[in-house]
Amino acid sequence: MGAHVVAIVRGPGKAELARSLGAHDVIDSEKEKIGRALTKMGGADVILLTAISARLFEQCIPGLGRTGRW
Repeated sequence: MGAHVVAIVRGPGKAELARSLGAHDVIDSEKEKIGRALTKMGGADVILLTAISARLFEQCIPGLGRTGRW
C-alpha cells in the first residue's frame, strides 16, 4: 500500500522481529521518546496501537503529524 511503517518496541530484542515483519524503521521506547522520534521522521499520518496502555497513548500523540489520524 506504499506506507512507511515504523514499529515501536520496548527493548532491542524485538527490533529484528519488527523488521522481519515489514517495519522500515524501529523506535525503541527504552532508548528514545516515541513522540520526538516520530516528529523527527516527519510525523505520523496514522498511529495504530495494539497494546492497551494510557502511557503509550500519551507518548505517541506528540508524534502525530498535522494531518495525522489516531
